[in-house]
Amino acid sequence: MSVLKFSKKSTNIIMNKLIIILILLLNYSSSSGQDKKNDLYEPSNTTSFRAVAELGFLAVLNHKIQFSNNGTYFNYKEEGGQDVLFPINRLSI
Repeated sequence: MSVLKFSKKSTNIIMNKLIIILILLLNYSSSSGQDKKNDLYEPSNTTSFRAVAELGFLAVLNHKIQFSNNGTYFNYKEEGGQDVLFPINRLSI
């Protein structure tokens, strides 16, 4: 197993470069989200709705229980019959 060892001087150089990169990224991300035109106070005549339907199934991945400190585990999924799929639906607007 190889271990990378850096001197204190090279660590400082790496940290300085990392800080500069982070500052540049933060500056870029904050300036890129600004719009040229301020639309906050202009009335909008367009209203739209979007309907979303999510359909699927939910399954138990793991469900075990131990009744005492030295007792055996009971696996509800394999031994207790929890190997069924439960239907899930969610509607939203």
